Amino acid sequence: MSHLQGGKRPQLYYGHPECYELRLHEANGYPDEDFPALDRSRKIKNFGDNGNHEFCLCERPEACPPPDGSPAALTTLGMDGTTGKDLLPMLKKKHRLPMLDEYILKVTEADKLRLDLPSEIIDLETNLKPLGLQEVTLARTTEDGDAVSKNVRPLPSTFMYNDVKAAMYKEWTVIKTNKYGKRQHRMLGVDSHKVYNSKVGERAMISRTNIKVAERPISSITWLRFLPGPCDFQIQYSQPDEETIDYSAATAYECGTLVSMLMLRTEIVAKIKYIQEMHKRK
Repeated sequence: MSHLQGGKRPQLYYGHPECYELRLHEANGYPDEDFPALDRSRKIKNFGDNGNHEFCLCERPEACPPPDGSPAALTTLGMDGTTGKDLLPMLKKKHRLPMLDEYILKVTEADKLRLDLPSEIIDLETNLKPLGLQEVTLARTTEDGDAVSKNVRPLPSTFMYNDVKAAMYKEWTVIKTNKYGKRQHRMLGVDSHKVYNSKVGERAMISRTNIKVAERPISSITWLRFLPGPCDFQIQYSQPDEETIDYSAATAYECGTLVSMLMLRTEIVAKIKYIQEMHKRK
């Protein structure tokens, strides 16, 4: 009431709950400074005694004002296995940042060109050390999350494999488009030696369905690459005949969010590429 009567309009920091704390409100219109602020993990009904209380939001001087929306938190990378998520606790403490999903990780323009990335934005799960980055920027996302996400393509290094994990059989629902343009729902399975093809609802590796080409050796893959669509990738096989097949990781409905579409196809491509490299080593 004292603020209203005095015509005071303090600046409010929307979207920054870390700037405020909840305190008991005294009858004179001021917060009770003798009683500690409400613990953020406790329910209001458990705060204070059993009486009826009024509460007020108070600024935390050490947390206000919050950092602005401009890119922040440049840092040098040096440790093996460091990801964007690993950097976040340090940056959050230093800059009092809110939750993880409000931020994106950006590389410099020079690194974008050097690595031939489609965007300066990279996935927070990406292992940063192999990329040879000198610095990255943790920037606040825009309100239009899709507009940002449309340019994000997770790197294959997002999926960390070893020989045992890569050799384990895994399958995905895909839409396969053959050289005649025919689209078919299929189960695409991959293990350490073969790529399997079966009808949806059947386990590709053990399917006995009458399909023209039910499996191909990994060694028959001439190349594979991403296509412009968020779900799409392409594989060229040399056996039993040379053939280039377009795949879509799923329909838009099955993919869900744009990020999940990108992750699905990246996982498939990353697994196959790792197995190819594994064969070369052996």
